Amino acid sequence: MQRMLTRALVATGLAVGLLLSTSNSVVQGGVNDGELRDAISAALAQLMVDPRFKDFLLNDFGIPAAKISDPALCAEYPSVTQGSLLDRILEKRVIRVGFSADPIPFSFIRAGDRLPDGIAIRMWPLIVEKLSRHYGRKIDFRLVQSHIPLNEMFTRLATADDPNCEARDREAGKESRSDSCWDINGGGFAIDATRLTQNDFTCSYVPAILTAVRTPRDFTGSSNPLKTARQVFEAICDPALHPVIAAIPGSLESRFLETARRDGRFCFDRTGVNNSPTFSQIDRDGTLNVLEFAETTQAHLVLGTDARLLFTFRSSPDACKTCQIIEGVLSQLGGFAFGVHKTKSD
Repeated sequence: MQRMLTRALVATGLAVGLLLSTSNSVVQGGVNDGELRDAISAALAQLMVDPRFKDFLLNDFGIPAAKISDPALCAEYPSVTQGSLLDRILEKRVIRVGFSADPIPFSFIRAGDRLPDGIAIRMWPLIVEKLSRHYGRKIDFRLVQSHIPLNEMFTRLATADDPNCEARDREAGKESRSDSCWDINGGGFAIDATRLTQNDFTCSYVPAILTAVRTPRDFTGSSNPLKTARQVFEAICDPALHPVIAAIPGSLESRFLETARRDGRFCFDRTGVNNSPTFSQIDRDGTLNVLEFAETTQAHLVLGTDARLLFTFRSSPDACKTCQIIEGVLSQLGGFAFGVHKTKSD
């Protein structure tokens, strides 16, 4: 049976960023770590209309240009405050990019040569090219692999006052780990409410749209075929059906399920029925191929983001041929972006 692809409710993600005036001058005054966020956002705006970005996104990852976020929502290049993190990066002419090997296809380690790869990894040569052109000096990047959970990477973000994370290590009574300190979380980060409290995010470069895989598991006794986003919500909100849903713990899709359980209007807003969501959740390993997982899981639905599933669909054409991909279950805030240290003054 051929794999069926359903497209529904496709929406672009919202972007995060402040619009500032373009200037190359150095401003004397208070330190503003948010300048780095805005400088990277401005470079992303240029990147998103760069044919090289569109080409590798489609040809190597199966993601069409229509999936790219709106560059008009990105910041403009900021002025540079003396002593700011951006100022330090420009002086050293290198930006340290922290990444995790887990969020395929945005950042991962290739199986063959064990080198970093992914959408976000391939973006950085183009990002520093645009930063270099704007600020009039050659800037390079250095990848730093994180070995802590993705949602804890914000704890190793550099600041203008603590550029090598040494002060926080001393405060915690730990041996300094300056080699595991970076200027920006530059791998695959989907913006959600929790991460917004931990990072200042650039504008998004690819929207994060919740997508479901309908597995071969029989939905016994149900007339709901689970073929559309609407039918997914109807199944979640029908106490007689009680679908089993798989999601990566701590992920955007897992937090969506947590929100569904707490939101008293979840079912009414989506189906017009005043029921509470009824479903069981099982965990899946984010490092495993989602379609291979779908072939053997006991879940009826496996949740993920469309960018990740489009890549898996392209790279694993023979996996789970009886699975149905249901795109556009829910648009999420912000999409995929890069995170810098969250300053209290911003």
